[in-house]
Amino acid sequence: MWRESLHSLRTDADGEEGYVTVFSVSFNLVQVSGLQVKIGPSVAAVGQIGGTGKQGPVPSPCELTIPWHCPTGRPDTFALASWHTRLSDFSGRADELAELHSWASSHPPVSFRFLTGEGGVGKSRLAAEFAAQLQQADWAAGFADLRKAQSFPMNREGTLLVVDYPEESLTAVTELLQDLCRIPQGLKVRVLFLSRQGLEQWRNVIAEAKALTLLDTTPITVGPLDGEAAYSLFCSAQESAAEITKTTPFPVAKGDFLNWLLDAPENHRALFIVAAAVQSALHTEESVFGYKGRDVVNALVEREVAHLRVMATNLGMADKDVFARLLAMAAIARALPLSYLEELVASGIGIGLNGVGSIRETLKDVGLLWEHAIHAPTPDILAANLAVMVLAAEPKAAPEVLWAAMIPDVSGGFERIGRLSYDAEVILGIHKYRLSRWCGEAVEGNATRCALLQPFVHADVPLGCRDGAIGVCRTLATLGESREDVAALLNDLSNHLAAVGDAGGALEAIREAVEIRRRLSRANPARFEPDLAMSLNNLSNRLAAVGDAGGALEAIREAVEICHRLSRANPARFEPDLARSLGTLGRVLGKCEQYSEATAAFKEGVDIIRPFAEQSPHGPAARLLKALENDLCLMRDMET
Repeated sequence: MWRESLHSLRTDADGEEGYVTVFSVSFNLVQVSGLQVKIGPSVAAVGQIGGTGKQGPVPSPCELTIPWHCPTGRPDTFALASWHTRLSDFSGRADELAELHSWASSHPPVSFRFLTGEGGVGKSRLAAEFAAQLQQADWAAGFADLRKAQSFPMNREGTLLVVDYPEESLTAVTELLQDLCRIPQGLKVRVLFLSRQGLEQWRNVIAEAKALTLLDTTPITVGPLDGEAAYSLFCSAQESAAEITKTTPFPVAKGDFLNWLLDAPENHRALFIVAAAVQSALHTEESVFGYKGRDVVNALVEREVAHLRVMATNLGMADKDVFARLLAMAAIARALPLSYLEELVASGIGIGLNGVGSIRETLKDVGLLWEHAIHAPTPDILAANLAVMVLAAEPKAAPEVLWAAMIPDVSGGFERIGRLSYDAEVILGIHKYRLSRWCGEAVEGNATRCALLQPFVHADVPLGCRDGAIGVCRTLATLGESREDVAALLNDLSNHLAAVGDAGGALEAIREAVEIRRRLSRANPARFEPDLAMSLNNLSNRLAAVGDAGGALEAIREAVEICHRLSRANPARFEPDLARSLGTLGRVLGKCEQYSEATAAFKEGVDIIRPFAEQSPHGPAARLLKALENDLCLMRDMET
């Protein structure tokens, strides 16, 4: 990946203005974009990393904006339920909003923070309202898309960048954090990341960027809505939806609404409350409170799919599901460019547009084309329901359709499948057909596809991506030319199989990895013994999971012995591994009711890792220390 080097701050002859790179991001490892700061008499301008050549000209600055969408004509049900439409009054987030304002006015000139919560709870709406209030206070505030080049003016009162879905742009986030550290004094900048992941999942990214000093370590967590706030949200959304759709829904008594709210846990999500209000405005003849929130979402999606089928029929399309399928593909791709759709049709891949005279005009007539692309429907939970519903109509073709949607952005598409799978399977309870399973089927046995996904399956992956990760590791392990690579793939395969509950498969994979690494370490101990110790640690965990405590103890004792030997030769590198293995040893000993030995193992691990944790209070060593201290306390209680 090519990257512009950091420019030094420089001024013109009058000393009034200059430029400095604030951050740069990559898009598909080809387009490189970023921000510059222009220091002037009244504002600071932000723009793409400059010049010509690979990057093209710097785009002209435009104001930071909040993507509110005003519904016109016949808005689809997705638009009505989306936060972008601002259908409802904003209520119930006074404490979170006050905390955000306190952060904005706090002393550090540059700071970033995470706003976390599950899908549909209202993170984006809260961030948008916060940005709108800062705009009223003369801040430059709005949403920034790290995937493309943008330019923004920065106000001297302060600048807020809201980054939604940062999980889709990890490289971009790392580079953003790195360059935030280089912002010149005199500028006040806040970056708010909206994420479903907790702060722990972001620690490695932040540490890699060396940006811990800029992190506000207390994330703001957005939870469900209750009582008066939830009722206010429903009533205002119902009133607005009725005005837009020109209907007269039944008035809803507060008691009836509160009873519905308590009927299912998911009903407390802001999205489900708004969805219920939209459904009541669209279907005035029936009470919405006969359905749980997930049923309401499904009904709204069925309504939109039926509408898209009618449009396909009216246009004489042979495939009545073509427009719904394209929208489902966009949910996975985030955006399907018109040029890519034309390439798919030219290549003969059947997406339902073959034989259409003008794809552009057809999609414009349906209202799916905007800025030369079909964009993902929002909110995510409705998009997840749509994707499963549409692809389930032809389940045998679903894996290929899913893969075609991933091609424009394989890494981002893989992450989105994980998110949409979670929404469909966990939040909506859709289990008969699974995006996660189709993802696994799309890559299993296909070396080319697996090679594209391989960089993204080494570490922990979201639950919805596990089947895909298993398919990648299993396929490439059978084709690996290097035994070292095969062992690494089997080790990862074991971890992913264990995560989905396949204890037997996980044990078989790690046993094979251990045998390979044992042979490699005999030939070259210095190079391969660390990997052998890691796999032995995993083998111990897998054996313990199937109830073989004796085998688990034997494996982890061997791992600890190797780590002891390695750490004596190189303490800085291998003592953390030793501490981790001692933790596993302690847990296995505890299961074997050897409490005093377990306590000794935990204590040794604590003593070893503490100096590392003190050097990096927010890093992995600190988290390991906390876990070992908790285990030590529990084991001492068991002893007594």
